[in-house]
Amino acid sequence: MVIVGAGIVGAAVAFEVARAGAEVVLLDKSVPACGVTADSFAWIGGPRGADVLHHKITPGFLPLADRVYATGLS
Repeated sequence: MVIVGAGIVGAAVAFEVARAGAEVVLLDKSVPACGVTADSFAWIGGPRGADVLHHKITPGFLPLADRVYATGLS
């Protein structure tokens, strides 16, 4: 299988496909995680609220993110 893009999604798919036993080629125009993944301000967490750390961090993080966005620097 050929996967184009070595960001978080492409790398995760490549890992799971390889773990399932398939041969994988992962391609990217640069080094891994330097495109959209590097510039993202997103949080990738566990399914259905299983990510306990996320629930502990988020309440304090959201006001901080609002302040960052308000500066126009994001």
